[in-house]
Amino acid sequence: MSTHIIPQSELPQSGHSKKFEFDDTAILVANVGGEYFAVAPECTHWHAPLEDGMICGHTLMCPWHHACFNLKDGKPTEPPALDALETYNTTLQNGDLKVDLTPRETDSTKVTTETDLLLV
Repeated sequence: MSTHIIPQSELPQSGHSKKFEFDDTAILVANVGGEYFAVAPECTHWHAPLEDGMICGHTLMCPWHHACFNLKDGKPTEPPALDALETYNTTLQNGDLKVDLTPRETDSTKVTTETDLLLV
């Protein structure tokens, strides 16, 4: 298990995200009202840089084709992305953010909305 500490001074402001690279792992840290989430930094649809995306509540929208992901579990909530983002555990320690770079296990990596997507 590899963990890294991100100093408080480098964390994104609320409603924003920032990409970090540690060894061979890149992550995107998003701040939602002081709650931090760490996810893969590229969209699972066409690998767009999610650091350029928009955050609304716990939803991260891809800047290219507007796929949306839930920051809590990485699951897509709007197409065109169908696969989930990898997510990472985070813990605040004295204002700094500790990130475990081992991807979390998810129960499903596909879209999990009330209405299933129909691709025509």
